[in-house]
Formats: sequence, structure tokens, C-alpha cells
Amino acid sequence: MIIYNNSQLENGLTIITAEDNNSDIVTISVWIKAGSRYETPGGYGYAHILEHILLKGTKKHPSITSFHTPIDNIGATKNGLTSHERMYFFIQASKEHFETMFALLAEIFTEPLFDPDVFANEKKPIMQEFAIRIDNLSRNIYDRSFENSFPEHSLSNLIIGNAEMTGAVTLDQVKEYFEQKFTPKNMAVVVTGNVSHDVVVKSATEHLSLQDNRRVEAFPAAHKIPSPRPFFYKKTSSKQSHISINFSGEKLHEAERLSADLLANRLDYGTTSVLMQELRNKTGLTYSPETDLYFFSDAYLFRIITSTEKPREVLEILNNILPAFVENLTLEDFDLMKDQSIGILARFMSHPYKALEFCGDAWIAGDTITNPEIYMEKVRALTFDQFREAAKKILDFDRCSVVILGPGGIKEPAVSHLFNIAK
Repeated sequence: MIIYNNSQLENGLTIITAEDNNSDIVTISVWIKAGSRYETPGGYGYAHILEHILLKGTKKHPSITSFHTPIDNIGATKNGLTSHERMYFFIQASKEHFETMFALLAEIFTEPLFDPDVFANEKKPIMQEFAIRIDNLSRNIYDRSFENSFPEHSLSNLIIGNAEMTGAVTLDQVKEYFEQKFTPKNMAVVVTGNVSHDVVVKSATEHLSLQDNRRVEAFPAAHKIPSPRPFFYKKTSSKQSHISINFSGEKLHEAERLSADLLANRLDYGTTSVLMQELRNKTGLTYSPETDLYFFSDAYLFRIITSTEKPREVLEILNNILPAFVENLTLEDFDLMKDQSIGILARFMSHPYKALEFCGDAWIAGDTITNPEIYMEKVRALTFDQFREAAKKILDFDRCSVVILGPGGIKEPAVSHLFNIAK
């Protein structure tokens, strides 16, 4: 049995735990409400640069070797991640090393090194990331999907920034971003595994007693979600066309978010999913169709992604099956979808990283569904009418953006015709 709990320290730091006494490990993380959408044209990529340099040493462990040796020697693992609205850093270790690893992770927030040589050197692999992102079509189409779904909006900011800004940024500018965002009211400790909430609170009080009275904006000032650009195409040397069908819009309320999860699971989970049946099992047009779903503080993005040598045929099928799926759905189908989503979540929560991300993402979004048990209760309570209404809203072809990277074979008029998005 997993026990979920949360509390807040006097300095505003949030503590979230998922205690599992049957586990032999603990995963310790610190989450920050920061990321690419908090950045301005004069400061793209600051969060991503911080992700790179903060794990390279602290004042107590002032080198990469001295910081990472205690982690490596006990067989633990660590990493940092940056996205649009979140950053987090974690260490995962066997349960007996909780206190030592908690103290070590805390150092990057209380005693960051900001070594000029490390900063200058770490820019080099970041520059390599820009080239990798261009060469890797799945990453490239991810970026193009956000740029075309949210044009001129902060959600279109590239997570890794851009090469020009990375080359010009100074260490003082990155330190200023750190001081603005890495404050206790803007941070949460999320721990999963074999450790109690009280022990985590004690460790956080001892090692993360940060004090800062500055007012922190939980999210950027709200901006109206723009209309997406209907079509983006870029010719590549690949043999296949990589396709992303993107539906975007204003923030979904609770029942709509639950419905979006059910919809995504039914479309792409398993061999009998709608997309696998139509695009692979019946036609052999694609190898692995899938969906991606993103919830933000003021918006959502629902993506259908695949690759194929016959993009026109794939788009024709999607244009036919998506509206028909919602219209032809029965109450029996809906009940099976709810059971499916509950089963998927139960399986995912057995993985420490999934449990960590569920709790952390809920905190980032200010979500009322703070743990998987509440989620399952809400899914069971969801009605058929709520789902149908939400699914029609999400799969709104007037808010659809089609992004294709490939060798050719389809042009904008054809896509506009297929997806009824010609204005």
C-alpha cells in the first residue's frame, strides 16, 4: 500500500511523499516552477543551462568527480530535466542511503558552485544538442508542433533555447535566473519509496531551510491562447514523412483532463487501439502510431504522431476515424475505457519515476487530483456525456495544426481539404 501525503514548511517549501514500505529504494527530487515559457527573448535557454551546470558540483563538493562519486559508489542514479513549465532534479538510491543522498541533492540549491570554467565548458555539449535536435526528426517535429500550435506564445519557446543566446549568455545572467526562480515558495520536494513523510519533512527542514520573502509568480501572466497555424511542412532527406496532428486550446477543466487521458489511451494503447487497428493492422501504413498529451497552466496540447511513406493515405484515414470514433462510441465502450485507464495508471505507478512525475506534475499544475487514488476515483465518477462533450472539444479541427517533415508528396491544400481547416 502506498501512502500519499503533502505539507508545507514555514518557508513555503512544499513536501510531497508517496511512501511505499514494500520498496527497497527511494527517489528524491526537487521540483521548480521554471522552464522555457518563463523565459523572455533576451533570456532563452537559461533554465536548460542551469540543468546542465547545477549537477556539476557544489561548494562542498566543488568538482564533477567529488559530487558524483558518492552517488556512483552506492549504485545510485541522478539526473535533471527541463520542460516548458517545470524543472526537477532527482537522485534514486537504495533506502538506507536516503539521508546522505537527500543532503547531497539539497546542496545544489543551498550551495550552488557556479564555476566559470564549468559554465564555459558546458556550453559546448549544449551546442551539440542543437545539432542533435535538428538531425533527430522526432525532436524536431516536437519543437515544430509547439511553434505552430502556440505561435507567438511563451509555450512556443524552445526548451533548450537557441544557439545564439546560449553563446552570448553570461554566468551572472544565469545566476540571476536561479535567484529569481529557485525560491522555497516556488519549489517542492517530491519523494517516493520506502521513507515516511515525517522523515522527509525533517530532512527538508534541516537541509533546505531556504529563506526568501520575495513574491514569486507561480505562472507567467496569462495570455490568450492563439489560433494555431494550420500547416507546416519542411522537406527532409528521410525516406518517411513524419507527421504530427496537433489539437490545442485553452486549459481543460478536471473532467475534460480525465476525458483527454481516456481518449489518448483508447487511441494508442496496445495492439487493439484505434490507431494501431486502422494505421497498422488493417493497412500497414505505419509502424507505431501514438498520442502525446500535455496539460499546462493555461492550455493543452493533444498530439497524434506517426511516420509513413504514404502521408496522404494516413491523413485521409485520420480525418475519417477521429470524428466517427466519438460519434459511434457506446456506453459499454466508455466503461471499458475507464477500466483501461485505471489499469494503465495502476501499472505505471509501480514504476518509481511514474509515481514521482504524477505527484510532481500535479503540484506544478496546481491540480486538485494530487495522487493516483484520487485520480481513479474521479475516473470512475466520470460520465459518458462528460466524456463525449470533452472529446468533441479536444478533437476540434478548427484548432488543428498539421506538421509534416519528410521527402514530399503532400502539400498544404491537400492537408487543408483533408482536415477541414481551410479558413
